[in-house]
Amino acid sequence: GVDGTGRGLGNLEKDFFLLVESVMDPIEDLAVVMVDADRYCSTFSARPKKSLQEKLDEIRHQERAAGVAEEQLKRKAFETLTDPVSVFRMFRLAENIGAIARHAAVAGDLMRSMIHV
Repeated sequence: GVDGTGRGLGNLEKDFFLLVESVMDPIEDLAVVMVDADRYCSTFSARPKKSLQEKLDEIRHQERAAGVAEEQLKRKAFETLTDPVSVFRMFRLAENIGAIARHAAVAGDLMRSMIHV
């Protein structure tokens, strides 16, 4: 649909789903990290530790990508929506969804500090 600005809402919807998908990646990888961390803690081998560190780096990278997707969605919401309440709600929704990826990155950072001890 078009909201009175002449721009379609389809791109906003696409950006919303892009943000949701970008947040799912670090959450899914965090589950894999937990298995790898258990394996590392039972063997203290260098190979699982290296693999674990690489996955933690990937989670941090994915969190940054989710942050970019969050900012892109907020920008498009501001450009596309005409109702101020809708803009505010979309901003809050984007921030809350983006916070999920940030929490995964923080959990990864805590895991990293545990394996460096």
